[in-house]
Amino acid sequence: MKNIKYILKIGLLSLSLIMLQGCSYGDLNVDPGRVDGKKVSTSVLLAQSLAGFSYVYGSDLSRYNALFTQHIAGTARQHQSIGQNSFPDSYSNAIFNFVYASILPDLRLLVSKTSEKGLEQPLYRGISNMMIAFSLCVVSDIIGDIPYSDAFTNDNPKYDTQEEIMKTVISLLQSAITDINQSDNPGGSPSKDDFFYGGDKDKWSKAAYTLLARVYLQTRLRNTGNTQLALDAIGKGIASSDGDMKFPFTTVTTEQNPWRQWAVGRSDTRIGKFFVDLMKDNGKGVADPRLSAFATKDGDGNYVGSPHGSDGDSNASDVGSFIAAADAPVYILTYTEAKFIEAEAQFILGDKDKAAAALNEAIKSSVKVVTGRNNDAYEKANTYDASVTLNDIITHKYIALFGNYVTYNDWRRTNLPALTPVPGFLNGVRFILSWPYPQSEIDLNDNIPANNGNFDKIKTKVWWQAN
Repeated sequence: MKNIKYILKIGLLSLSLIMLQGCSYGDLNVDPGRVDGKKVSTSVLLAQSLAGFSYVYGSDLSRYNALFTQHIAGTARQHQSIGQNSFPDSYSNAIFNFVYASILPDLRLLVSKTSEKGLEQPLYRGISNMMIAFSLCVVSDIIGDIPYSDAFTNDNPKYDTQEEIMKTVISLLQSAITDINQSDNPGGSPSKDDFFYGGDKDKWSKAAYTLLARVYLQTRLRNTGNTQLALDAIGKGIASSDGDMKFPFTTVTTEQNPWRQWAVGRSDTRIGKFFVDLMKDNGKGVADPRLSAFATKDGDGNYVGSPHGSDGDSNASDVGSFIAAADAPVYILTYTEAKFIEAEAQFILGDKDKAAAALNEAIKSSVKVVTGRNNDAYEKANTYDASVTLNDIITHKYIALFGNYVTYNDWRRTNLPALTPVPGFLNGVRFILSWPYPQSEIDLNDNIPANNGNFDKIKTKVWWQAN
């Protein structure tokens, strides 16, 4: 990945999402903000899709959900009101519209181009179907029911249920894995246009299995058999941190990490008090060595989290370099998450020894990735055995995957870690359980589901939460 030469010019939409303005991949130069896809090569389509998805993953999706999980606190302007659970329909527009207007059309076109008779490119097609599945998963996870089955053939597409969407996601991933694992790839394979793995099909296969395991585990409350399926899939998933799916941002102004781009010159958010206090003392007697990477020191040289809700403090510690440095990569699927998936699945299936072993490895992996080294004292103090609990697993995952929206999913389906409603929560909304339908859909799509009132919708559980 270090040798990839690219220029990714990123401008912010009104809600800090992206408009990809120009990309250069070696001798390729395009405006993914809008090109005629039919005239664009598979390399350009793949590159702009992966870049766009990565920016979506690391921007509003990461930041807003970190407010809901109390990793961060809103301290000013719109983020303080969001932190008090006021989340207008329009805040869903940016992610929804970019996924449906840019990412999904490009990926669907890529599948079509690489499926033409005599021009088949199975690895490109497999990657594309995986990323279609991932994009649908992201939008459905936060909103619930979403359009897909006729989204590209109907001006007023119907909304598929989340159950239907998850079945589609699983089917797409299974098809993707078959294509990715083909022994021959006539027509060529990705290289510099693949920001994640440089065309390494083994790494793509492991990433696809990891995503499949995430989906199975996430839906286990609706189908108890999915826990075993998650465990089976993760056995073929990412097997070391070398296989982490992450997007490489740089210090060049137009190529910087999305959280960094949003945060420059702003004081809207600070690291959350709940999160900082948990890292300072999780009951094991050793402070978390990742704190200095996840948070900055305040003006007095201390790590201090901002209270949540109406009590936000703009003088508290800010989000740290692991998440918000200009060149901080956006981590999407990781070995650390794979071990947490294994730990939870083993715990639910009743093998607590194996659950503990996977949890111990997840903690060790996270510490090394975040800090650059192992920490014997912390790892020894946080070594688990057959007395491990689900709270141990999910709480450590909550810490380790800071910045990844999957922690919002975990909290909603397990109620762990135990969060307290923020002071001054607004409109009777104690917690935001799902994102609202986008204002653009409410205004333009006659098939918008009936329960589209903002306060009712954001208090409504998505299908896989079950109860």
